[in-house]
Amino acid sequence: MMFTSDVFSAAAAELMGLIDICVDDEELEQATLNLAERIAANSTYSNQVNKALLSVTDGLSI
Repeated sequence: MMFTSDVFSAAAAELMGLIDICVDDEELEQATLNLAERIAANSTYSNQVNKALLSVTDGLSI
């Protein structure tokens, strides 16, 4: 996808596993709040470690 620059609909991206959830525009704000609440409910340590892991592995080859 990086090299072809293909464009996919949100529904297609969801089917490919590129996104976790696909909602209608009218549901976006509530869905965003729900996700933020789920993330905030995790321990601070867990969120810190996950963010550090993403930072350390960013750009690494697979």
